[in-house]
Amino acid sequence: MNGGTTEAMNKHKCVYFSITGGAGVLVAQAVKRVKGVYWEDLGMPEAVWVFSVEDLGPLVVTISKGRNYYLEVEKKVLSVKENLLKRWIK
Repeated sequence: MNGGTTEAMNKHKCVYFSITGGAGVLVAQAVKRVKGVYWEDLGMPEAVWVFSVEDLGPLVVTISKGRNYYLEVEKKVLSVKENLLKRWIK
């Protein structure tokens, strides 16, 4: 997800819904109704889905106030990787 996406999500007050591997069944149990699906031509995983849910656990990663969790984690991972490679490859 790039900076342009982050800016657009801030402007339109959106969240990016992210589910950790293996947690899909928990989400499926919380979804009570599909209210709408948009841009289906992009394929099921890329379409925009609007759900009605109950008791949905903390599985949402928000992007707020200009921060992008994914980019922050990516930068940190790359920094750690670079430091490890420097130590191991001399």
